[in-house]
Amino acid sequence: MRRLLEDRTVLFAALEGDGSIAWMSDSARSVLGIDPAALVGTPALALLHPDDHEVLVETMQESVRGAEDRPRVGLRVAHADGRWIPLEFGGMDQRDAQGGGHFLLWGSPNEGTSRLLAFLGALLAGADLATLLDQVVAWHDSTMPGTRSALFVRDADGSRRCRARSAEVPAALTEDAVVEPLLAAVEETLSIAERPGLDHLDPAAARAAADGAFVGVWVIPVVAPGTSVPQAVLVSWRQRPGPVLATQRRQIANTVQVVRLALEWTVTRAELVTAATTDLLTGLANRAQLDARIDADRSTLAGVLFCDLDDFKQVNDRYGHLVGDRILRESARRMAAAVRPTDLLVRLGGDEFAVWCPDLRATSDAERVAERLIQRARRAHRGRWPPAPHRVQRRRGRGVDRRRGPGRQRPPARRRRPGPLPGQGGRQGAVGAGLRPHDAAAVPIRRLSRRRGAPRDRERERRTTRVTAPVGDVAAVGPRRPRAR
Repeated sequence: MRRLLEDRTVLFAALEGDGSIAWMSDSARSVLGIDPAALVGTPALALLHPDDHEVLVETMQESVRGAEDRPRVGLRVAHADGRWIPLEFGGMDQRDAQGGGHFLLWGSPNEGTSRLLAFLGALLAGADLATLLDQVVAWHDSTMPGTRSALFVRDADGSRRCRARSAEVPAALTEDAVVEPLLAAVEETLSIAERPGLDHLDPAAARAAADGAFVGVWVIPVVAPGTSVPQAVLVSWRQRPGPVLATQRRQIANTVQVVRLALEWTVTRAELVTAATTDLLTGLANRAQLDARIDADRSTLAGVLFCDLDDFKQVNDRYGHLVGDRILRESARRMAAAVRPTDLLVRLGGDEFAVWCPDLRATSDAERVAERLIQRARRAHRGRWPPAPHRVQRRRGRGVDRRRGPGRQRPPARRRRPGPLPGQGGRQGAVGAGLRPHDAAAVPIRRLSRRRGAPRDRERERRTTRVTAPVGDVAAVGPRRPRAR
C-alpha cells in the first residue's frame, strides 16, 4: 500500500463533504509541481479547469458508492507552471449518511488518450498531413515514457523528408547524414532496429543527442501489408537505456497503425476532393469548383467567359467519341494556355466551357482573355486522327468542319441558332463575357463580336452596350463573332 501511495505518476486525494481537500499524496510534487501540504483545506474546484467543475460536482452527488460501478472521468488539473494536466480519475464515496467521512479520488495521466482523441478529431475535420503527423508523434511520445521522436515520410520521388518531430529532438538529428544510415538499416529488414549508445553517430550529432539526454535510438519502419518498402520511418530517440520490451512493442504496433491511417486517409481524401472538383476527361475544374470559387471571391470586379464548340455532335457522330474526346482535351489545353494564372478554366459539360476571371481592373481585361481564347481556337486540329486525308478543324470556337481531300469540300452543316442566355434577351455567342459588379448596379461592356451573316456596322461596333444586373449576379453579353471565310 505504501508503494502505491508513493507512486510518482498516480495522484491520490481525499475530499471533505464540502469539496475541500483533506489530504493529497506526495505525488502532487511530480504530477502538479505543488507541495501537497499547501493544498490542504483549499477547494478542489480551484485546481480544476472551469469546464470540468460540473463533472466533479455531479460525481460527488451520485448515489453510487463503490468504485466498480463508477466510470472513470477525465479532468484537467492545474500545474504550477500554468499548464492543464489531463488526468483520468476514479473515485469511491466513503462518507456516511450524515456527511461525515471522505470522498477518495485517484488520478493517473491520460495524456495519450486525450492526444489520440485530438488526432481523430483533426482527422474528421480534414486537417492536413503535417498537422496529423505532429499529433501522432506527440501521442506516441506520451505513451512511451523517455521517448522523443521524429517521423520521416517517403515522397513520390522516393526521397524521405522529416514531416513531424518532437520539439525536444534537435534539428541536427534530422539531417540526412545522421538519419540515412538509420533508415537504410530498416529498409532491408523491415523490422525495428535498436541502436544503444551514441557511438554510431558522428561527433556533432553525438553532442546534439547528449544535450537532449538521449542514450540510444529505436528505428521503426511503417510498412503497409503486401509491400516491401516502408511508407514512413519513425525514429525514436531514447532517454532511458534498455531493449524494446513486449509491452513497448505492442504500443509501437499501435503507432504504426495510426501513422498508416493518417497517410492513407490523406491520400484517399485528396483523391475524393479531386474527383468531386475536377472534370475527369480534361482535368479542368468542374461546376462544383466554379461555384465554390465564385462564393469565396471578394473581387471588386470579376467576370465569366462562356465558350462552346458548335456542331460538336457531328464530330462524335461521324468520327466517334474517341476523336471527340481528343478534340475536347486539345481544346482544354489551348484554352488553359490562353487564360491568366489567376483565372479558373472550367468544363461545364459536353462542349461547354467557362472561365472565371477574378480581380479585373476593367472590363477590357476580360475582353483580352476572350480574344486570346478566340486566337487559340483558330488553329486547326491536326494529327493522325481521323485518318488522312481528313482534317478536323475548329474555327474560333464556332464549330467543327470536315474536309474530304483536295478540291472537294463538303458544304458546312446548317448551324443551330444560339439560344438566349439565362436572364438575357439577346443571343449567346460562342464566346460570351459575364461581368459580376460588386460596387455598382450596372457596368458598360463592349460587344466582343457581331452575329454571323449580319451586315458589318462599324458605327454600331464602336458603340457600347450597358448591361444592368443586381449586385452580385452574373450578367452575360457578347454575340458570336463571324466565321472567317
